[in-house]
Amino acid sequence: SRDCVKFKLVSIFKTLWQTGIHHGDCKATNFLISNQHPWIIDLDIMREFETRKSFSLRYGIDRKRFLLNWRENPDMMHWFDEHLPQALKNRNKEKIASNRTNTNATLDSIGPDMPLISIIITTYNYAKVLPRAIESVLPQITNQHELVIINDGSTDETGQVLEYLQNKYPNKFRTINKTNGGPSTSRNRGILESTGRYIIFLDADDELTNDALDNIKDHIQDYPQSKFIVAGHLSVSENDKQKLHLPSKIPQEPLLRLRYYLLDKKISVSHGACVMHRDIFKNGNYPTNFRSAEDIPVFAQALANYPCSIIKKPIAIIHKHDNSLRHQFNHAKTGGLDLVDEVFSPKRLGTEFQILKSKYYVKRCLSLFRSACIAGDTQSAKYFAGIAIKNDWRILFNTSYLRRIIRLLLS
Repeated sequence: SRDCVKFKLVSIFKTLWQTGIHHGDCKATNFLISNQHPWIIDLDIMREFETRKSFSLRYGIDRKRFLLNWRENPDMMHWFDEHLPQALKNRNKEKIASNRTNTNATLDSIGPDMPLISIIITTYNYAKVLPRAIESVLPQITNQHELVIINDGSTDETGQVLEYLQNKYPNKFRTINKTNGGPSTSRNRGILESTGRYIIFLDADDELTNDALDNIKDHIQDYPQSKFIVAGHLSVSENDKQKLHLPSKIPQEPLLRLRYYLLDKKISVSHGACVMHRDIFKNGNYPTNFRSAEDIPVFAQALANYPCSIIKKPIAIIHKHDNSLRHQFNHAKTGGLDLVDEVFSPKRLGTEFQILKSKYYVKRCLSLFRSACIAGDTQSAKYFAGIAIKNDWRILFNTSYLRRIIRLLLS
């Protein structure tokens, strides 16, 4: 076996089950199984052996099930019958049999006990307001929901706060601790760890309204074909001023939906106030090379590729504050114009949508120009204004931008 360490399959299952090791915590999640005996062998070492059969394990603690997939191996079912614990075997036997020929079964096939909605709260150094977010969700939780907290390597008291809340509300939510990697890595980890058909991402400084989950459940029952649900929200400023934001009608034409979102700003989407079906992420997860506007590529692919609907009620309370990522120009400047290529990546948007790319490029330049002006970064403001004018001189007829550009040149 080329000095590869071997483990009995049952021992691996037992260890995972007892210690709560999550898929994603292990470096290797794909293995090969010998046709002669039930050993697990490292896939990277034995990849060239074509006679072996691939095997993958999708496991999550607090979910008393897991999904097993393999490329056709008729002997596997007999071995599972002999070795798997009876409770797990009874729970999974039908799903295992039905998915035998699937290389990558989707989470929709896990089973009828899969949660309808996963609420994922991502947090980094928000210990003071995190309880507000969690406690806005917990009273609404039923067996159709799951709450997952992703702690993105917080250095404040977040760990202690989560420990206190888990003792106060035992078995009500799961906490995943990871090294700091930014909001995209946290949301991607949440997608991996959760099992709900629909996903809500809630920032740690925001909260759900009291009837949010009931409203979402009713809407899904009324519009089961919808995979991207845009809802309303209440925005709260630092001086406690509230403003209600409700979505307008979304066009049925995908190209028009995308234009309304990227160019015309007639569609506004915020985390916490939208619900995404898990299928949306087949086109791509959150890009990890952006610390600002990382949600735009995901929202764009959702609007362009999947049936959409609206809830004309607020389901989230979004707290605005100056130190929020969305107000930090430095993060936006780092991503710069590379965001345009990410949004219009072929895996996210097909050829029929590429007609909007050049216009969005100019729009992105103007957005960065405006943010640079607000941040007082004159050099960057001149740079992005110059690129925008070079690509479309007609923006000079926009009086709002023209006034800013004149003030910039005079300064």
